[in-house]
Amino acid sequence: LTGNAQVLRAKAESELGYTVRPPAETVADTVRWWLEHPGIAAPIAAPRAAARKRAPGRQPARQRLALVTGASGGIGACTARRLAAAGYRVVLVARRQDRLEALAAQIRAEGGEAEVLTADLAIREGPQAVFEAVMERHGGLDVLVNNAGFGWYGWASDMPWATAQDMLQVNNASLTQLTMLFLPVMRRAGRGQVINVSSVAGSL
Repeated sequence: LTGNAQVLRAKAESELGYTVRPPAETVADTVRWWLEHPGIAAPIAAPRAAARKRAPGRQPARQRLALVTGASGGIGACTARRLAAAGYRVVLVARRQDRLEALAAQIRAEGGEAEVLTADLAIREGPQAVFEAVMERHGGLDVLVNNAGFGWYGWASDMPWATAQDMLQVNNASLTQLTMLFLPVMRRAGRGQVINVSSVAGSL
């Protein structure tokens, strides 16, 4: 976090002509706030390793399922591995199937369960296709991690409109659509978590 903030601070100083607050102070304040408010964002609850005793004839509960967009690298891949280590079956979503397959193989080698779902969230039909595939295969979802996103590191006047459209679709529209699609499913099940990953650039 601090490393990314240092880069963006340097860009702000050189390109925008002002000095932002030192990143170390912002990070320290953020950590202090979370420590003072431990109940606001409880960690993801891992499924219990030991199966609960069930009444006769009761069907076993399905394994908890987590979907991570932008899972082909970086924060998305790390998050998927952590969720798998916590006992979740993870659905890996991104455009690069080769990277997703490599990550899925790594998760399985570590004892976890993962499946690959290639999708392009830059097109309007992408989120709906993801939703339909998950519901057809599993019938529900417990954790949605909206992590997919990208940025433009340059002047807005130099950015092609097609790039701006893709960025709005991936960073905003697909996140909102996936949330709206899966939220009713979670509400019917009486449980679920939605995690939205944003850029530290938002603090600038």
